[in-house]
Amino acid sequence: MDKRSLRLEAKRRLGNMSEEQRKDVQAQLETNLIQSTLWKSASCVGITISYGLEWNTNSVIEKAWDCHKTVSVPKVNPADSSMAFYRITSFQDLEEGYKGILEPKSSCVFIPKDNLDLLIVPGLLFDKDHHRLGYGGGFYDRFLQDYMGKTIALAAEAQLYQGIPSDTYDIPIQHLITEVGFRY
Repeated sequence: MDKRSLRLEAKRRLGNMSEEQRKDVQAQLETNLIQSTLWKSASCVGITISYGLEWNTNSVIEKAWDCHKTVSVPKVNPADSSMAFYRITSFQDLEEGYKGILEPKSSCVFIPKDNLDLLIVPGLLFDKDHHRLGYGGGFYDRFLQDYMGKTIALAAEAQLYQGIPSDTYDIPIQHLITEVGFRY
């Protein structure tokens, strides 16, 4: 399958999960993340504000604040398909941005890439070779090209797929957590 077809398949899989299934998976993803040494050792976490069928990141963000971690959220620049992270200290620091996704307000403090200890990378599908399939904008692949910190993704087992097609510009993630635990 090509990437476009795979994106549709991923959305179908996520859309077919019942609300109860999603709640159960969501709770287990959060537990598995919060109990990980990657999470415990990170002082500055990069994370998106979820939208659509993505796993809800709000409670992960709240847990990060509870642990006195710096929370950084991306703001995209569609003109050059780049992305930069900014610190948020409350959800009031967000406003609607690119494609209606919540982003940091211009008053938020820029966080340099090398300050991010852990980057929680979104995606629709993941495979055993650490490849991810996102929404197709390439924002994360561009950002990850010279990112030296740790990367992790949160996904349901239903989001695992064998052999996602990849190109030279597709940057693999380092770690993946599902509802059953660490996959890698």
